[in-house]
Amino acid sequence: PKDKDGNIIKGDVYVDDVKNSLILSQSRLVSVVSVNNLAIVETPDAILISEMGNTQKVKEIVNKLIIENRIEPKSHKIVNRPWGSFETLFTKDNYKVKRLYIKPKGILSLQVHHHRHEHWTLVSGLAEVTLGNERVSLSGEGALWGSGPSAKDLLDLVRAAGGLTDPNLRDRASRLHIEGEVLRLIRLRTLSAQLQGRQPGPEASVRKALADEHGQNVMRLAKDLTGSHGMLVDAGPLGESPKFPVTHAVVEGWQHWHGGFLFSPALTIGGGTSEVQRNIVAERVLGLPHDVDIQSGQTWSESKAQ
Repeated sequence: PKDKDGNIIKGDVYVDDVKNSLILSQSRLVSVVSVNNLAIVETPDAILISEMGNTQKVKEIVNKLIIENRIEPKSHKIVNRPWGSFETLFTKDNYKVKRLYIKPKGILSLQVHHHRHEHWTLVSGLAEVTLGNERVSLSGEGALWGSGPSAKDLLDLVRAAGGLTDPNLRDRASRLHIEGEVLRLIRLRTLSAQLQGRQPGPEASVRKALADEHGQNVMRLAKDLTGSHGMLVDAGPLGESPKFPVTHAVVEGWQHWHGGFLFSPALTIGGGTSEVQRNIVAERVLGLPHDVDIQSGQTWSESKAQ
């Protein structure tokens, strides 16, 4: 519908002294001042500005862009795929930056690149990536499979409350800090290997085995710091809010310390049991003997030597 000045406006648009115009915005703020009878259309790919009666000349502009070998007529900035979509943020001669939106349980195809490197940063959620023969989980620093609060979040609450006096709780808090630092260094080591183009080593399995139990330790300490009020849902550590000090949780609707505590026992099962991860490290890194494979009749070390 038109406004009192004869304008059709949609999206994030600010106008002043504008009449008889069409102004559409899809991805950013568009400000228009003192114009009349214009069509202004903003998309993630390009911006069109034309007199209302000349919009049919858009095809001529597109043809010129094609002749000049511009990329805009060939591909959109946001491209949809079965697994989600991606948006190209920057494109230069020697690098490209994309933002991917991957649907829950979405699967991207396995790829091999001989002449370029790819580096991934996970902004939100949990992803499993195959690097060579190793599956690596990419996540944030949250205690619940990369989501939810981290050990630092819990320890920040402890510091804000004036610290702990109980020696046992102080010892457990110190251990949480040490575990968190070890996991941070392992993440840096994995990232360093990726940047150098090396195949992943045992860090992924070591991190899985440590991180899941670390998440359980975070939630157990948080529950114990709640004291007798921990039997209630509406209580948090040291009298703080029952809600996580972050915006997202591993399970939709579980943004509370109580829900995280109930969920934490699943960490050492759903992410690949800790026993399995320890077996991988023992067999493939330490070279310890493996049970005979029923199908091949050989141990893992024997089959690897062939």
